[in-house]
Amino acid sequence: GINAEYGSLLGSMGKVQGLLLFATILLCVTFTTSIGTKKPFYHGNYPKVKYEPNTVTKVQVDYSSVTQVTNSIPTLQVVVNPLIRRGSPIHDSTFKALADLQATHVRFVPWLPYPKLAVAELYPPYGNPRCGQVLQGSNLFMQCKTGVINGIDFAAFGDNSGRCQRFQTNPSCTNTLDVKKYLEKYCIGQPSCLIPASSNSFPIKSCSSQATFTIAAQWRCSNAVNKTSWDFSLIDPLMEDFLSAVTKPGTNDTKGAWINFSTTPEWLWATNGEISFPDDPNGLTWGYTQGTELLDRSLVDLGNYYERLLRWYTQGGFTDQYGNKYTGGHYYNITNWEVLNEIESEHGMTPQAYTQRYDAIVQGIQRAVPNMKFMGMALAYHNEWNWYQYFLNHSNHAPNIPLDFISFHFYAGTNQPEDPAAYESFFPQADGFHAEVVQILKIKNSLSPSTKIDTDELGVILGSNTFPIIYWNAVAALDTYQYLKLSVLGVDVIGISQLVGFPSQFPDVSMMNWTSGQPTPRVWALKLVIQHFDSKTTKMMETYFDASSPIFAQGFISGNDGVPRLVLINKSSNIQTVAVASAFIDSQVECVDQFSGFGPARVFSLDGPLIDLFPFAVCYLSQL
Repeated sequence: GINAEYGSLLGSMGKVQGLLLFATILLCVTFTTSIGTKKPFYHGNYPKVKYEPNTVTKVQVDYSSVTQVTNSIPTLQVVVNPLIRRGSPIHDSTFKALADLQATHVRFVPWLPYPKLAVAELYPPYGNPRCGQVLQGSNLFMQCKTGVINGIDFAAFGDNSGRCQRFQTNPSCTNTLDVKKYLEKYCIGQPSCLIPASSNSFPIKSCSSQATFTIAAQWRCSNAVNKTSWDFSLIDPLMEDFLSAVTKPGTNDTKGAWINFSTTPEWLWATNGEISFPDDPNGLTWGYTQGTELLDRSLVDLGNYYERLLRWYTQGGFTDQYGNKYTGGHYYNITNWEVLNEIESEHGMTPQAYTQRYDAIVQGIQRAVPNMKFMGMALAYHNEWNWYQYFLNHSNHAPNIPLDFISFHFYAGTNQPEDPAAYESFFPQADGFHAEVVQILKIKNSLSPSTKIDTDELGVILGSNTFPIIYWNAVAALDTYQYLKLSVLGVDVIGISQLVGFPSQFPDVSMMNWTSGQPTPRVWALKLVIQHFDSKTTKMMETYFDASSPIFAQGFISGNDGVPRLVLINKSSNIQTVAVASAFIDSQVECVDQFSGFGPARVFSLDGPLIDLFPFAVCYLSQL
C-alpha cells in the first residue's frame, strides 16, 4: 500500500506516527514563526487512479542504433533561506539528502529576500569621503551613517567622468557652482539629503558634447571612522554546510559547485533613500534590491566587493580600503562563479549594463582567484534574443573576459493548482521551452561556440501554497523529462530548482518536505538520473513509441556498467499501461511513484511484457 508517511497529514494514522508527526510540526512552527510557515502546504491523499484498459503504449528500443552520446550533468540548486540554517528542524536531513545525492555542479545562491544571509557588507564604509554619481533624471541620495554631512569636496552636474576622489569635468558642459551652493544650503548639517540630477535645477547654458549628463558629488561626514561593516557570522555557517555536503570526502574537491552571491549591497546603488531590511535574519523582505544605476559608474566598488568576498573564502581573509584586516581562515577550492541572477528583473538591467557589470565582477574575482570559471546572465524571461546576441558577442566585453557558461531559467505553471489533470500541461510547456533552447544554441554557436550552457533553474511555480501531494510526482516526472530532452539537445548542465522552499518562499519548487524534512519524489527521481546517466559516455538509443500517447520513453546504455536500460515516464494523471520487448521480462524495475512515496524508488522484477505506470510515475527498467 501507500507509504504511511506519504499519506495526508490530515488523514488517519497510528498513535505513534501521529505523535511523531505532531512533534515535527511543533518544531517547525517554533523555528519558523517569523516566516509564516505554520501549516502544511500540501493536503489530501493521492487521488483515486483511473485505468485506461483499452490503451497500451508499445515501446521498442534498437540497442544497435545510437542516436547520441550524452555529456549532460544532472544537478540542482540550493537557495539560502531560514529552513537550511543551523537550528532548523530540517537542517540535518536536508544537508544529508544533498550529500547523499552525490551531485556535481550544484548551484548555491544566497538571495535577496534575506539580506543578512546574503550580503556580507550591508552598510556603506564609515570613513571619509563618501561619493556618488547618477544619471540625469535620477536622484542622488547622500547620507552619513555616523554624524551629519559637514563638507562638500566636489559637486557638479553635466559631463562628468572618473570616480570618487578622481572626478573630472568638461568645464564647458558642467555646472559646478550652482550644485555646490545647493548642497551647502540643503545638505550641510543633515544626516542625509536627496539631490535631483536635472538640468532644470542646474542649468547648463551651452554644450556641444553628446555625453550623458550626470550629477556627481563627494562629501564628508562628521564622526567618520575608517572602518567597514563586513560581517560573515550569519553567512559562513550556510556556506560551510553547503560546501561540506557537496565536497568529495577526504578532498577539497567541491565537484564544480557554482557559487552565486547574487545580491549586491544596496548602498552601491542609486536610490531615493536608505533601504531598510529586517533586523531578524529570518525576516522576509522583497524590497531590498532597488535602483538601476550604480553610484560608482566606474564599477570599481562593485568589483572590489566581489574580490574581497572571494578572498574571504579562498585566501583566509582580506584587507579593506582602510587597511583593516578581516581574517576568516577559509581556504575553499571554489572553481566556478555565476555572476548575478535574473538580471532583467533584479535592478532592471539592460544587456549593455549587465555586460559592463559582469566584466567588472569578473575582473574583481580574477584578482583573487585567477583561474575561476564564470557563468553569465541567469535570465528569467523568454525569447530574449537580444540578450544572447549582445552578451555572447566578445567584442562587447573588455579584453580577456571569459564567457565560460551562460545560464537561463524555466518554470512551468497552471492556473488550476489543485487539479492533477492540469499538471499534464507541464510537459507541452517544457516542449515550448526546448524549442527556445534550440534557438539559443544557434546564437551561441555562431557567436561563442566554446561557451557552455547551464539551465540552472528548472521547475514549476503554481503560485499557490497548497496542492495535492501527487503534485510532487508530477514535477519529478517533469524533471526527468527535462533532463532527457535537454541532454539530447546538448545542454551541458541541467539543474532543477530548488532544495528547500516553503510558504512565502515558493513551496511549489521545494524538493524537500519542509514539515517532516523528508526528500520528496523530486529528490529520488534526481537520484536515479544521477545514478544512471554518468554524463560522459551514456549512449542514447533509437527508441520507438507513439509520441501522441501520454508516455515518454528513452532507451540508453550507461557508460557506468554497459547495461541496456529503458526509462519510462507517465505524463498523465491516470494509470497507463506500457508493453515492452521480451528482453525486459524479469528485468529490474525502479519506480518513483505514489507507492514509493517519500522513500527511495521501489524495486521489483517485471514478470511479463506489460507494466502499469501510476500517475506521473518515473520507472527505469534494467536488463541485469
